[in-house]
Amino acid sequence: MIRVSVEGARMTIKGHAGYGAYGKDIVCSAVSVLTQFVGEIIEKEKMGSYKIMENTIQLDFDPDNVISLKLQSYLLEAFKNIETDYKKNMKVEVSS
Repeated sequence: MIRVSVEGARMTIKGHAGYGAYGKDIVCSAVSVLTQFVGEIIEKEKMGSYKIMENTIQLDFDPDNVISLKLQSYLLEAFKNIETDYKKNMKVEVSS
């Protein structure tokens, strides 16, 4: 299962969806593409950073940048939509 945790301006994505075989898992593919796309934007535009580690991607959005926070919000919305369709494969948790 992919677990997305959001704490303030930090978003951490861990795990493998288990929907399909490695390299053919559409849930993992969607999450990976969305995450890396947004990660590249926030780094390129100096609105935060992201790093890819084994089995984990971490994004740190700039809490003082409105566009950065909008990107975080949109990414979170996309993940919640995936979670709705693939409840057994993805869990999104937002901390206050």
